[in-house]
Amino acid sequence: MVGVGVDRLPNLHLDATTTISFPAAFLSVTNIIFAYAGHVAFFSFISEFRDPSEFPKALFLLQATDISMYLVVAVVIYRYRGADVTSPALSSTSNTVMKIAYGIALPTVSQVCI
Repeated sequence: MVGVGVDRLPNLHLDATTTISFPAAFLSVTNIIFAYAGHVAFFSFISEFRDPSEFPKALFLLQATDISMYLVVAVVIYRYRGADVTSPALSSTSNTVMKIAYGIALPTVSQVCI
């Protein structure tokens, strides 16, 4: 979000009403669904709780946090990059910002995979 905010596009015009094809709309909806696909594992975590009656409260807090973070990131990136943002959004920034951001992100991602 910082990288996209630093490299602003001049005279960016956002249009709230746009036409979108059915395949593009379907892809947008499935992206949201697959973003939450790992949440199936939540029910195996309930057995790990000391008090399983706390699970609904923890699940609600986690889902509220996830949804609000997804919304904030999406709104900020759309505001500063417009409808033509690439995926991942770091590819929409200048070369300098993109290299710095990937230089920070790649070592942390590669540590998780090891």
